[in-house]
Amino acid sequence: MEKIKKITIVSGYHTNEDHTRSEVYLKKIKQFIEKNNFEVTMRINNNPDDDFVFMSNSKIFMKSGGGFSKLVSEMVKKNNNLVL
Repeated sequence: MEKIKKITIVSGYHTNEDHTRSEVYLKKIKQFIEKNNFEVTMRINNNPDDDFVFMSNSKIFMKSGGGFSKLVSEMVKKNNNLVL
């Protein structure tokens, strides 16, 4: 297995509410990952179809608890890649 060097955090907002708390949370996650010597990029609020294709082509995908993530993890597995 290749060594992980770069991590991309993908997220999107599905409501018109205030997302300040989510942005603070994501920033803290990014800082934590960077402190552990990984390069981190953020894909926030992009087109969901583009994000689906992007994540489906991951070599390593860390699944969350939602349905979108479940679909992506199935695609990653079909591509013979790793789902955590």
